[in-house]
Amino acid sequence: MIGQFDDVDSEDLVKGIDIDAYELSESDEGDLIFGKISIFAPDVMILKDKNSLKYLASDNRTLTPKALIAVLDKGGRYVVNLGLVNFFEGLILNMFLVVYAYHMETDLVKDMQAAGKSDPSLHAGGVPSNVSGPYILLHQYAMFQLAYNLGDILSLSSLQQVTLEYPYIPTTFQFINFLFWSINTMLGFPLQGFAIIFMWSIWVGCQGGTCFTNFLFMANTKTNLKCDMKLSYFERELMCNIMLVSSDIGLFFAGLTGYWIQ
Repeated sequence: MIGQFDDVDSEDLVKGIDIDAYELSESDEGDLIFGKISIFAPDVMILKDKNSLKYLASDNRTLTPKALIAVLDKGGRYVVNLGLVNFFEGLILNMFLVVYAYHMETDLVKDMQAAGKSDPSLHAGGVPSNVSGPYILLHQYAMFQLAYNLGDILSLSSLQQVTLEYPYIPTTFQFINFLFWSINTMLGFPLQGFAIIFMWSIWVGCQGGTCFTNFLFMANTKTNLKCDMKLSYFERELMCNIMLVSSDIGLFFAGLTGYWIQ
């Protein structure tokens, strides 16, 4: 992809940008491809990786102990934080939200039975198929999943410079979400209400989407940031794969943990 810009005048690509404000070295100014790539990352510039034209796809690093140690030394903190964010996310979505939605839907059916709006002989565990009522209240877990995916999409749409430089921030927010959900569940859901949990689910989704966008951007791109991974061109594919594996490992252990707790 980078090679297609070789014949393009760099002045056209950064038209209207105050290059001096980015404190680039003379060599970096010559390698500049894009600037102002996101309103949330005003200082981030994409630089051309000169070594990209010296290697073939077959030169990419394979998963060997030596290569693994090398890339983790350069970007290990991003790998760890991506796994942790997905671990806490998996526990919230597949344990706390499931239990919460079950209790809310069960209470709704009981209230409808008490009011004579539903057959009192029906079991209140979950929503019987012949119970009529507001769809969003009878299918709360599906609605909260929708909210989570909405937050995921919103956060996938842009880069945030603060996340690039401090990758532990989404992890911290997600841990706080996990901690609050733990307390809320143990106390019998004092914090409840469809609108509140819907917005909270959006916020939970934002953390995972933010990590995917920003961390994979760092793994694929040479930037002017001090936190740049400094990966060789042929190490980038391996780093991306390790990140995706870390995400899956986080979800896997979230499933095991949730199963053990329940």
